Amino acid sequence: STTTGLNVRESVTHLVNIIYEEYSSLIQVLRTYENDVQGLGNELKKDSVEMRDLLNNLEIKRFIEIDRVSKTYKVRQGLKYLV
Repeated sequence: STTTGLNVRESVTHLVNIIYEEYSSLIQVLRTYENDVQGLGNELKKDSVEMRDLLNNLEIKRFIEIDRVSKTYKVRQGLKYLV
């Protein structure tokens, strides 16, 4: 209901569960290699073009924040609590 917010809580819980089921293993790997993009590429067996596309897509989905100057990324703070 709109007064209790129960429907909103259930919807958010459902969405968080879906994200966890679909992306938890990827988020753990991303956290491990935050400062080593080349190591992440080796772990995922992707070349530099595939890694660029993957990281750009993850940034668009707001899973990570890319620092293009230092060529690193950070997993967004809220996702760190998810896994």
